[in-house]
Amino acid sequence: MEKKYTLIDLDSTKTVCTIDDEEIKYLEFDRLFNRSVISRLAAIPDQETARARCEIVRTMISDKASYDLVTELKSALSDFSRSCTILDDSQSDFERVFAYVENVKRFYKVIETINGLFDVRMTIVLKEKVKDFSSRSKTIFGLLQKIKETLDKLDSVTLLNSKAVCSDPAGDLCSIIDNACSNLGYDVSLKKTKTVRVTDELSNVVAKSFPECFIEAQDFQNKTIDAVDRNILDLRGDLDFYLAVADVFISARNKAMPVCFPKESSAPMYRVESIIDPCLIGRVGSIVPNDAAFDVGSSIAYIMGANGGGKTSYLRALASNLILFLGGCPVFAKKANIYPFRSVRLFYPREEHSFDHGRFDEEKMRLDRFIEGADGQTFAFFNEVFSGTTESRAESELYELTHRLKNKGVFALFVTHFLNAEVGYVTKLAVTVSVDGERLFKVVPAGKAISSYANDVLKKYGLNPESLGKGEADVD
Repeated sequence: MEKKYTLIDLDSTKTVCTIDDEEIKYLEFDRLFNRSVISRLAAIPDQETARARCEIVRTMISDKASYDLVTELKSALSDFSRSCTILDDSQSDFERVFAYVENVKRFYKVIETINGLFDVRMTIVLKEKVKDFSSRSKTIFGLLQKIKETLDKLDSVTLLNSKAVCSDPAGDLCSIIDNACSNLGYDVSLKKTKTVRVTDELSNVVAKSFPECFIEAQDFQNKTIDAVDRNILDLRGDLDFYLAVADVFISARNKAMPVCFPKESSAPMYRVESIIDPCLIGRVGSIVPNDAAFDVGSSIAYIMGANGGGKTSYLRALASNLILFLGGCPVFAKKANIYPFRSVRLFYPREEHSFDHGRFDEEKMRLDRFIEGADGQTFAFFNEVFSGTTESRAESELYELTHRLKNKGVFALFVTHFLNAEVGYVTKLAVTVSVDGERLFKVVPAGKAISSYANDVLKKYGLNPESLGKGEADVD
């Protein structure tokens, strides 16, 4: 099977992990990208593919000339695609002559534009094909020049919505068509109306009147039929992906959002400065950036705090940007050093939970399936697990799950409301609130924190953290 056309300079591309549709939907990528781009991001590619993608995106973002060339190539491919449709829909010899020639011209416009992409890496397959097409272009256009007189003669009658439009009413071709119409019983004179509907019957009459023209046209087609490869239209998916990604990040930079190309770490880690949740772009006036630091020594973290304080946004920020990095894209952060994990998993509540034994057991089974096969190459994100049971039982289950992940070497972030969760090797994080209860959306290491429940009690009795000797509370 012939390899698909792609801009990436690799013999093959492998998918190492596919993120579930519902999981990717939970991250709200549809606020940034269309479905086709999201599907590509959900299929985590191998490391070499990600690096090649990154090089292309970096070039397009940093060099407007390269971006413009990719845009031009997309336009050329669209024109070629339309010319293919017109050719396929041609019903007569007359239509096919012009449609085929136009198809060849549009194809070689594509090849010419690809040759201009000197800064973009291309597959060996694409390079070899383009080289072959280019080597034949001189011969192709030589043949076109040879039949130019024939085409010009026929072009005195051009096609418009299956109508012949005569630009030279006194010309020989116009007279032939006019006579043909009369002979065929058409109650119309091309010399008077300058237009007449082209039918197969009329086309055949014209073709017989100019046999040498159509013989030359057929000869041209026979000599060039294998010089046009429609498989090159495969590139449209590639170009849509790169243009969409480049557009999003160029726009983000113009809005002074943090954007960077992460450094690829050789050791398992995920360290970022000033990271933001991309799905918030355009939805809020300002986005509070946060930092994160995961490595082998601190591979698991709990984030706790008041509802609406930014816990889920923090999880989405880390998960979304990790997927972007693994897909060969920049990330929404000021600085990043990330290991190319081979698996990203996201566990979230499917519905509001009540204290229901059956629902709790179903969640445990989901979790067992979720972590099956997870290892040190996996980063897992959990949002409010075990929320459908008692707090004491939930904390016990959370500890057990955490230990299982630790033994597997899995990196993990838990959003949890269990205030007493305490595991020695787990980093505890909290979202902050001001003394008057305003959510600050800043994530910090949790110290001796006042719980959201305690905060509610203080508020009920007209107290605040200052009354307990604190100026600001880290709410866990």
